[in-house]
Amino acid sequence: MKLDELNITKKQIIIALLLLIGLLAGVYLVQVQQVFKSRAASEINTALNVTDEQGNQLEYQGNNTYKTNSLNIRIGIKDLEQLK
Repeated sequence: MKLDELNITKKQIIIALLLLIGLLAGVYLVQVQQVFKSRAASEINTALNVTDEQGNQLEYQGNNTYKTNSLNIRIGIKDLEQLK
């Protein structure tokens, strides 16, 4: 088979280049990590009032975790503006 016998048009070359560019862009985008974190999610614990069944404030330990010995807790909203 000779190269002269191949009938490649400009349209086929453009389509092949677009597919190659799309493949390279796809590989790049799959490897890049994106973290989506809303502003409210990081400040939600300062806007909440978390108490046990006697009304005592629970200790916030970080990572959205409160220290308690009871399964009965109350969650109230201190500042609604921070939840927006």
